[in-house]
Amino acid sequence: QRVFTGVVGIVLCSVVAACTRTLEVQVVSQPDHGTLAAREELCPVRWYAADEPVAAACTEVGDVFVGDTGWSSDCGAERVRGEVRRQACLFGADAVQVIREREPSLSESSCDQIRARFLKCPDGSASEAVR
Repeated sequence: QRVFTGVVGIVLCSVVAACTRTLEVQVVSQPDHGTLAAREELCPVRWYAADEPVAAACTEVGDVFVGDTGWSSDCGAERVRGEVRRQACLFGADAVQVIREREPSLSESSCDQIRARFLKCPDGSASEAVR
């Protein structure tokens, strides 16, 4: 019984150690845009839903994906959205437009996932959505 308990303990420790809080983050810049100046890490960013119209003056400057590494934990919607926002600030974007947002599922991922566009919106136009 001691051997069994020891083996279970080793397996449990291995499984727990394999899980990480690290998120997979992929950021791609649009080729026709130069490098933007990074903003404060927790800057204000306008969040556009996938079906929400974007201000006419905004231009797409990049793309981001935030999801799991395959072994991620602590990857709920709030944390994933927070990382999208943080990446937008570091990239120099004024706004984010969600392209696809997926909730956890048994068939795909145990984490929330977001793919979004980074937008540059001159003169505060990110706050003025138009149809």
